[in-house]
Amino acid sequence: MGRRTDPGWRDRAAFELLTKRVLATLPPEHVGPILLAGEPSRATGGATGMIREELHRWDRMASLSGPGQILPEASGVALAAVRMPRSRAALAFATRAAAGALRPGGLLLVYGASDEGTGAVERELADLGVTAQTWATGGRCRVVGGVVAEPPAPLAVEDVAERTELDLPHAGTRDWTSFPGVFAAGRLDGGTALLLRTIEHIDPTTPVLDYGAGTGVIGAVALALGAADVTLVEPDALAAEAARRNVPGANVVEARGWRALGTTHFDLILANPPYHQGKAETVTPVLDFLRGVQDHLSEGGSVRFVVQRRLRVEAPLRDLFSQVEVVADDGPFRVWEARA
Repeated sequence: MGRRTDPGWRDRAAFELLTKRVLATLPPEHVGPILLAGEPSRATGGATGMIREELHRWDRMASLSGPGQILPEASGVALAAVRMPRSRAALAFATRAAAGALRPGGLLLVYGASDEGTGAVERELADLGVTAQTWATGGRCRVVGGVVAEPPAPLAVEDVAERTELDLPHAGTRDWTSFPGVFAAGRLDGGTALLLRTIEHIDPTTPVLDYGAGTGVIGAVALALGAADVTLVEPDALAAEAARRNVPGANVVEARGWRALGTTHFDLILANPPYHQGKAETVTPVLDFLRGVQDHLSEGGSVRFVVQRRLRVEAPLRDLFSQVEVVADDGPFRVWEARA
């Protein structure tokens, strides 16, 4: 499979560069406990077995083995290596949090593919007083970092809470909590707005699931429209924390995918499902979402979701469901509804 059709190549190439070209050749002053932040190797064959030093992990995202972590639990490590996040806000948060886990004189590294924006790392590390340099390049990837002479104090979640006002369809203006790097970051994105405009009322007896809930926008509107039983599923620990604060009347489940829901069924499933694996755009997460819907949709229930129009979902939708229709089509977005 070529790199253009393999969304996981960046993860594998970046981790291989870090382990084989940097961690395997560290000078003695930087050898010691390692914090690995945001590394998805749990899902790609447990490649962390190549690291011989004491290893600590920090990942905001839930995995099949359990929920993610809002902040690192390690302290006094010799080296912190951060997998390049997708956004500048997430990069600033991750490097600041990782720096707080270092011992004085510890090494802070960021690794990723060149097209993921590793050129921005030097500017972010400069804000931490770090003079960054390139430690390795290869395979279209780069490792950048430098010494943190005096690490900052460890972060607390309140240090990075972002509070805004959000005008929600059907629910009015709400005080809203967000965190760096979460989806939409305290805004109402266009796709979710279109989805919400297609819903006018929800019966109080209707169990509702908001899949991939982010900071809780869809769940909050579902409650405002009459729902009394709303569950939010979200894999990002920071986003899930925001959802708990923003939608106190909902049941927030921090988990990846469907497994944590067991055999629970819902009459209405709403979603703005993700369509990225790292930087790569792929329809695979949307199809995984739709296949899981079948096991959790009550008889006679419906799923309504929004996706980019260019994502080809109609054929698999019609394979999975007996009734399929487009309920809104505006700009780059399309809202689908399906029933078993």
